[in-house]
Amino acid sequence: MPGSPPLPDAPPALLDPAGAPRLGAYAGSLPEVDLAALAAPGLAGRLRHLARAKRWTYALAVSDGVLAALAIVEAGWFAGGFAWALDRATGTVLWEGSAAGLPGRHAAVNGRPAEGARARLAAGGLALSVERDGTRWRLAASAGKAFALDAALDAAGAPAPFTLVAPVPGGGVRVTQKAAALAASGAVRAAGRTFSLDGGSGGVDFTAGLLARETSWRWAFGTGRAGGAPLGFNLCEGFGIPPGDPGENAAFAGGAPWRLPPVAFGVGGESSPWRISSAGGEVDLAFRPAGAHRESRHLGILSTRFTQVAGTFEGRIPLPGGGAVAVSGFPGVVEDHWARW
Repeated sequence: MPGSPPLPDAPPALLDPAGAPRLGAYAGSLPEVDLAALAAPGLAGRLRHLARAKRWTYALAVSDGVLAALAIVEAGWFAGGFAWALDRATGTVLWEGSAAGLPGRHAAVNGRPAEGARARLAAGGLALSVERDGTRWRLAASAGKAFALDAALDAAGAPAPFTLVAPVPGGGVRVTQKAAALAASGAVRAAGRTFSLDGGSGGVDFTAGLLARETSWRWAFGTGRAGGAPLGFNLCEGFGIPPGDPGENAAFAGGAPWRLPPVAFGVGGESSPWRISSAGGEVDLAFRPAGAHRESRHLGILSTRFTQVAGTFEGRIPLPGGGAVAVSGFPGVVEDHWARW
């Protein structure tokens, strides 16, 4: 948003000395996100905490030729993940797959959003991992001979991450860290071909929280280059953020992220355009779909359905000191997500 002030640095710990979450928006990373201290005392409190606690890591890597994404989730009594890849030249989904299992046994996401981060899944013939060592994120996925991802996202020289600590209706809290405009390298192997990620871009989303029983959001994430320089943005509507609050909306360029204004989504489809815009027109983006991954699960007390669409953005986003940066053919994803968990 024009004139957006610099974000304060992320605090040294999620909780203040009184044990309350340090609510706010920050530049940089929290060293660890441990929500166990927020559980109410007694067995009932611990069980309610376990039921509400959710944690996931999502990673995206994209080059001129290919887009690959993976996610690993722990959601109360459920754990799972997915991966998929798109041939950007043809709009063909090269491979997609998902798996579900038990938290801790089949999938685990630790509480570190940056250095020391580790997420893994091994279930149903699908193996996924996301790890951070030094400045590099390592992404790996395999599904027998059908699909393999071996990639790195380098945070060296990239904009600092954006961190949001926000209240959740019903007494919960959500912590999310977004990193974008990271230099990508590596390869995707699918459909009997190998696609290079070298020279591409990527991003990572770490989210943990005590979430509402029913949660929905619309989300847009772009990462690439504009005017020859690395650029990224994250935009969200819903997820318990009240109207008029910018929530996790942020852009990434130069050394530090900056906040973007609240937006509304004109949800399209898997082949029809989407629209993301702010009330004052500072953010004005059209999204052109190229391919999609969709899921619908009904597992007793847990139900979830979402569509994640890959494609390109056209339009503009505001700069922190005024003015705007134009994007055209800018790669990324949008998502329409609902869960009862």
